[in-house]
Amino acid sequence: MPQNLQIKAVQLDLARQMENIEFIKQFIDFSAQNNYNTLFLYLEWRVRCNAVDIGEENGYSKEELKDIIDYAAQYNIDVIPGLAAIGHSELLLANEKFAHLNELYPDRLGKFKSYNINDLCPANPQVRQLLEAYFTEVAELFPSNYIHAGCDEAWEAGNCPRCKAVGNAEYIFTEHIKFCHDIISGKLKKRMMIWDDMFEFFPEIPEKLPKDIILVNWQYQENVTDYQGHFSNLSFCDANSRYTKLGFDYIFAPAEYFFSNIDSITDYNRSRHPYGALLTIWEKAESLMFRFLPNISVAGKLWNHQAQNAEEALKQTAAELFGIKNDDFINALQLSLNGTRISGVSENTLLANSIKGIDPRLLPSLQLQQCTLKKYVSCTKNALAELILSELIDACETKILYWRSIKAFSAMLNNMSYENPDNIIADLNELKERQINKFMQYRRPCDAEKIKNFFEKWQNTIKTTKDKLAVSVQLKVLFCLPEIYGAAQTEIYAKTGDTYKYLTGGCFKCDESNLYFRTFLLPADSDFDTLKFEVSGFGGQGICYAEIRRKDCTLIPEKVISSSGEISNSQNILFNDASVCYLGHNRILDVYNNDKYKDVSSVELKFKKTF
Repeated sequence: MPQNLQIKAVQLDLARQMENIEFIKQFIDFSAQNNYNTLFLYLEWRVRCNAVDIGEENGYSKEELKDIIDYAAQYNIDVIPGLAAIGHSELLLANEKFAHLNELYPDRLGKFKSYNINDLCPANPQVRQLLEAYFTEVAELFPSNYIHAGCDEAWEAGNCPRCKAVGNAEYIFTEHIKFCHDIISGKLKKRMMIWDDMFEFFPEIPEKLPKDIILVNWQYQENVTDYQGHFSNLSFCDANSRYTKLGFDYIFAPAEYFFSNIDSITDYNRSRHPYGALLTIWEKAESLMFRFLPNISVAGKLWNHQAQNAEEALKQTAAELFGIKNDDFINALQLSLNGTRISGVSENTLLANSIKGIDPRLLPSLQLQQCTLKKYVSCTKNALAELILSELIDACETKILYWRSIKAFSAMLNNMSYENPDNIIADLNELKERQINKFMQYRRPCDAEKIKNFFEKWQNTIKTTKDKLAVSVQLKVLFCLPEIYGAAQTEIYAKTGDTYKYLTGGCFKCDESNLYFRTFLLPADSDFDTLKFEVSGFGGQGICYAEIRRKDCTLIPEKVISSSGEISNSQNILFNDASVCYLGHNRILDVYNNDKYKDVSSVELKFKKTF
């Protein structure tokens, strides 16, 4: 494992969910017990101060934050504030008082065909004034020598007319980071941290920045074998070694999603020279934190050399946290800590399926995990251990219901026997009530409403999709998406006579596969025999085949009527196989910093009936 980490940090994402002060103190207790010397409070704009105050319900007062900082100091834990100097500023920009600071203000369409309200305009003088005031008050409040200024995922940076009048996006972004550094390090005498992902689009920027900036490199893949870009055809490189050669300190940052991510990224950095490590923990508005404590314990033990490897750290965690040393329990625990994060179920979730179908090992594995964990509930050492275990069991149940939902609709789409979706809805209701009761105990009533909405949306999606499926015309498309990290927008139009009618559109993906079927449910009276597919945005979209299923017949492609834009092998779409007609630009970096993402590539198909 990496030697002599200056910073061993764990994160609380308070920007996405408000944790109460009592819980934050308990979290500090747990962090101290597991060898962390730093708490990274990801706040964005939640610090209530003279410069910005988004209200008592949505922010923390200076007194509350001082209470947290003083409490952490008893354990010699440094508290670093995580802010948002450009992207991820939706908490601020949702306030009408600050809405005009948005890069896309008032209603400009962004790069992803959305009216994004996340990014501050770096060329707006009022943004600089606000940042300086906010940074200053935060620096006065937090004794830490560090301030994290964010600067990640600022997709729209340099996109507005004001920015373009100043320079290109690379220049704008570079100057904005330098401005933040002038305030944080020059005026306030703090050391500045930023996320490093935007350097994938602007690879020359690091050479132009002050070398005392600490770069935080996040890598969330299940197995880290090399640096992978996040939105740029993965762009494999050894970024961390480059940072060291350029004279930067860097921090590596796994996520708590996967035990194997923590294990592999730590091992990957063993032969490098990190300044520190940060366990990021994101977006827990729809889950309580308790189920993630074991992975937090594992990382803490690993980074403090209490364990030689992650497996040993997990055994120590099982013994210390639960009082259990049984191998069956430890194996089930490790599997549960490597689980997929469920962010919700949409119609796209239910109607997009890998050509391989659902891995037959998934449900039995999850059910075995859950059954094994349940056996040890009575063996836990205290109430906290029992609570953590109950949350891990509920997490297994959530994943089981997720896959049952997908399996049921996959079977329906293929005229196979399937589980009655009403059974899934009923089981979701039981899980929903358990989670609401826990949220009412450990979070605010308004937060319990969020988990209620999460499950009710899932239930409603199952019901409405089932009802639509019974009466709809089905358009079944076989997609091939080589670059799953792209964001190509696909729009589908039907032609009747000389008129095109918009049917559907979006960024269609399947998390489980690059080659997948997506079924679109169209009105029962849909009557057309010509379709046009249009693709724009980042990454392109491959289409292998399409067919229209009506009650009385199926329509299959007869001929390609026309094609335009960046398109290859358009005739492949006529064959019912995996040969690909590719629409759009494949190289994301080639189109990101110019207007090529606006280019539209299309293919128009004539269909014929087959019975």
